[in-house]
Amino acid sequence: MKRAIFYFVLFCLTISFSFANNSALDYYNAGRNFQQRENFARAIEYYQEALKIRERLAIAHPEVYEADVATTLNSLALLCNKTKRFDKAEEYYLRALEIRERLAKANPKAYEANVSQSLNNLANLYRD
Repeated sequence: MKRAIFYFVLFCLTISFSFANNSALDYYNAGRNFQQRENFARAIEYYQEALKIRERLAIAHPEVYEADVATTLNSLALLCNKTKRFDKAEEYYLRALEIRERLAKANPKAYEANVSQSLNNLANLYRD
């Protein structure tokens, strides 16, 4: 009986994380859609919602979700840069870079290109 309860709880947690991840992806994709249509205010709202969910997921499982947090931060930074919110862009770029550098230490082949992207984005921000 205890084993059945354990597996039921494990199943419920798995479903919960899966639902949250799908919600985050939906918000992120909606943000990209609004950004492509140049509705930047709405894009920022949706990216921020995706970020909130992904940060919560990363607390429980950083090895799975931190890369998604960094990607969302990078998207927010690009959008803030485009809308001339340079202080927020820098904040988001630096947070994304911090995560990506940490991930690259553990798995250079998978994440060094992302570190390079973050550094390039920061250089472009500082250049302008």
